[in-house]
Amino acid sequence: MKKKGRFLRNFIILFLLGVIGYSGYYVYNDTDVFIIKDVSVAGNLRIADEDIISYLLDSELHYFETNAYDLNEKLERYPRVKDGMVKKVFPDRIEVTLTERIPVIAVNYSEQYLLIDDEFVVVDVTNDPGDYYLIEGYKFESYYLGIEIKHDERLILERAMDLAFLVMNYSELDRPPIRIKDNHILLYISEKLIADFGDGDNIEERFNSMALVYEAALENGLESGIINVSHDGYPGIKPFKEY
Repeated sequence: MKKKGRFLRNFIILFLLGVIGYSGYYVYNDTDVFIIKDVSVAGNLRIADEDIISYLLDSELHYFETNAYDLNEKLERYPRVKDGMVKKVFPDRIEVTLTERIPVIAVNYSEQYLLIDDEFVVVDVTNDPGDYYLIEGYKFESYYLGIEIKHDERLILERAMDLAFLVMNYSELDRPPIRIKDNHILLYISEKLIADFGDGDNIEERFNSMALVYEAALENGLESGIINVSHDGYPGIKPFKEY
């Protein structure tokens, strides 16, 4: 009787284990209990939640078959994301926290405009520069969304960006065009008044010199010519025909 009782007990245990195992397999494989259904996004200001969700969940993801590290790498490849973190939350949830790349200037390229952040990463391409400070005339052959611009003449673009920041913090000027021509950075204060910063070396010092000359010119009624701050010599205004 004892052997029969132990056999029955073992049989019941094995049967229950089989039922539990099958049930677990069924839930795991044949239901959507562990299919990622909920994604929360935090830290995004300009990127829509839906854009991030559709990018990360381009196919059906299973909780146990999803690698958060791989998703995190994928998130950081998104052109407008600077960095981020993806966390799995049992049983069917993903939490995304990110920092966006924020464009600071627009650079004309062919008939479009590249929006570039402070790390010179191309964040977006648009037909309208919008409110971003436009830098014209910078020549380069190619670009890739989400990739830093690396070009032999990038230093001059860096200095042009620095000039843009200086101008935006100078109350006497309202974002006059910045153009790069023959490796000179030119600030078109008006149709008749241009400041030449040369290659932009020591750009802050040259800008301060330009501001002094410009303010003096305003006081004296001078409205045309070239403010030459392309070198470290004494700045002044020269007529166009003498420049």
